[in-house]
This record gives sequence, structure tokens and C-alpha cells, in this order.
Amino acid sequence: MTGTRTVRAVWVGSALLTVGALFHLTGYASIPTADPAGAPEKFFAAALHALWLFAGLHWLLIATICVLAGKSGGRFVRLILLCCASIILIDAALLFWFLGPFIGAAILAAAGTAFLVASFQISSGAKTAV
Repeated sequence: MTGTRTVRAVWVGSALLTVGALFHLTGYASIPTADPAGAPEKFFAAALHALWLFAGLHWLLIATICVLAGKSGGRFVRLILLCCASIILIDAALLFWFLGPFIGAAILAAAGTAFLVASFQISSGAKTAV
């Protein structure tokens, strides 16, 4: 069985990612609507709705995957956590690159780092229970 630090790291990362995703999704209603049949600017404004939902939902999905992977105690837990950490850290880096420093990028970076820490704390072949 993996130590409680790993369990904590998975839960902390998942909680941060869930809070960030839910906070992000609350802003969906404030996106102005646009007619996609008009000018290119209107098309991109309309596409923002889908992109906004996509980001929040994929963060919720990754948080769920990490908790389920940790609970399963399977053979590929380390790899799954490492892949999820990489995705979230890349999201954070891209947000920082394009938008500069803000709380959303910081929450993603903290969640990705927690998953990364958890992946390195899992001993190879060890079972884990989150």
C-alpha cells in the first residue's frame, strides 16, 4: 500500500482541479452570444462557448480519472497520474504563456504538481488506495 502522502497528493490535486473547473464553468453564463453565420469575429465568439465548456469538463474528467486510478491500485497508476499531471501542467503553462499570471493558471499548476508528486511517491508494483 502506498503512503498517506500519496493519497493526500491525489486528493489535493483532484480537489484543486475540481474547484478550478467549477469556478471556470460558473463564467459560462457571462460569455456574450454571437451569430456564427456572420463575420469571422462572430464565429470565434460563438466558438468560445464550446471552448469554455471543453476546458472545465476536461479538468473534471481528469480529476475523476486520477481518483479512480488511485483507488484501483492497478499496475498503471503511476503512468496514469504522470500523464494527467503532464496534461494539466501543459494547460497551466499555455494559459500562463497566453494570458499571463492569474489564479486559474496557478490552480492548474498546483493541481498538476500534486499529481506529479503522487506519481513519484508510488513505489513500482505497489497497490494504492485513495
